[in-house]
Amino acid sequence: ACAVEYFRRLLIRNHVPPLHIADSLIKGLIGCLRVNYASIQRDAAWALTNCACSPHEICYKIIEYGGLEALVECAALTDGETRDQVFWTLGNIALDCPICHEKVV
Repeated sequence: ACAVEYFRRLLIRNHVPPLHIADSLIKGLIGCLRVNYASIQRDAAWALTNCACSPHEICYKIIEYGGLEALVECAALTDGETRDQVFWTLGNIALDCPICHEKVV
């Protein structure tokens, strides 16, 4: 839980994750969406929201690594506050580019 919160806070200050850790970070955050703890899911979704504001390559990695599916599953199984964060993440992904928009819709 502390690690997810750490990366969420780090990404608040700098939306672009360092490229040398972006793959592992995004995969880890997507995995955290599947953990059955709302606070971890919320922090993971929040961090992914910030990643989705990054260059297109970072946003597309969220899609490539199964992030859309994990976000939808999380929204269906979690509390309202976490669900709101998930929808914010999906919105940021959809706004990235027309291809991302099509995948979200």
